Amino acid sequence: MSIPLFDYHLNISDYIAARSPWSGILRYLRDRSAGDPASAELTDEALAKQLLKTAKEILTDTKEYDTFRKAISALRSNKTLSLRKDNLFRLLFVLQLPSDDEAHHFLIRYLHRNDLSPRALDEFIVLSALKLGLSWAETHELLYVRYADRIKGQENVPDNLEEGFTQAVYLNVIDRLQTAEELVRYLDNPVNTSFFAKTGNTLYRTIFFDAVPVNASGNDDASPHIRLVDDNGDDVAVEEYRRSLFGLSSYYSDDILSLEEIDALSAVFEDVFMTESSFYKLVSRHNLSDVSSGTFLLSFLMRIDPEDDSSEYYVDFLDGSEDDNDFHRACDEWLLYYGFPYLNPECGNFEKLLLDVHRELLSQLPSHPDIDNATFYDAYLAALRHYLRELIRTLA
Repeated sequence: MSIPLFDYHLNISDYIAARSPWSGILRYLRDRSAGDPASAELTDEALAKQLLKTAKEILTDTKEYDTFRKAISALRSNKTLSLRKDNLFRLLFVLQLPSDDEAHHFLIRYLHRNDLSPRALDEFIVLSALKLGLSWAETHELLYVRYADRIKGQENVPDNLEEGFTQAVYLNVIDRLQTAEELVRYLDNPVNTSFFAKTGNTLYRTIFFDAVPVNASGNDDASPHIRLVDDNGDDVAVEEYRRSLFGLSSYYSDDILSLEEIDALSAVFEDVFMTESSFYKLVSRHNLSDVSSGTFLLSFLMRIDPEDDSSEYYVDFLDGSEDDNDFHRACDEWLLYYGFPYLNPECGNFEKLLLDVHRELLSQLPSHPDIDNATFYDAYLAALRHYLRELIRTLA
């Protein structure tokens, strides 16, 4: 079956400029103060001053405040696109979030990053502290003094690869906590804390949905000893899997991105595509960073079934308008299910490209009245490959 020809009109330069999470912090501050008549007067400068004023009151240690101030200034000036974990923790308290639920809301909706994982001991402590209404000073004592050695000494990898179960256990513990004393009693029991680990299972397994990593020990050996085994028990070459994951595989075409093209894209969408080295580290669990929502979306695109409407991964690409369609809804549904933020084209260039390509092809459907869903899906992947290659050529 041939892929119908669509016209490509998107300007690839719209997907290159870096996007700082500062805009999300601003939106949160504005939305939170929306009931205040003076909120309309709040400029970027005024909100930044307000944030840093509160930070100075909460971060009483001068060195700690100065570290946080520099991080916020770097976000505002677009010199960095992320916050280190310690500054992220500080931000949650500087914003004076009233609960762990509000932290989830802020991280997912405004900061456009994955939720905190209760499987990691430091993130468990922060979630518990927010739930209990502890101050930053109390939380700092738990994180960097009382349990600092235990946090540092966590295993890299959980004791098993069971997905989701342990996270639910820890969330239930947090829900039951009523006082700081209960939290300390829980953490002081070595039986309770022996299962914490620096990386969780759920996000890790999202991109290995049809293969199981073998020898994924989390040590420094990110070598060819690491193997992937598919559902039939057969070995899958790690590089072959990397290409199938990042190359935007096609039903009717073998024209997928090359490994060289994937390497080039990793320099543009560094939180989506991975080089050989970074992918080996992820497979071996030596790379402790979370799987990003962009990388998950590539995995999700691979598993979509455009033909069987009884499949849990069925997506009707032809259903809906350019602004309200089944593809967008399905992406959001699966992102949320696995703890990722909703699609937010204002924050992520790659997500903007995914949505804009779909809108562009939907707008041309009148010229292709006989196209079926599977053929449209394949045309969509072909269009994505086209624009990604154009981006590589633009930056060459």
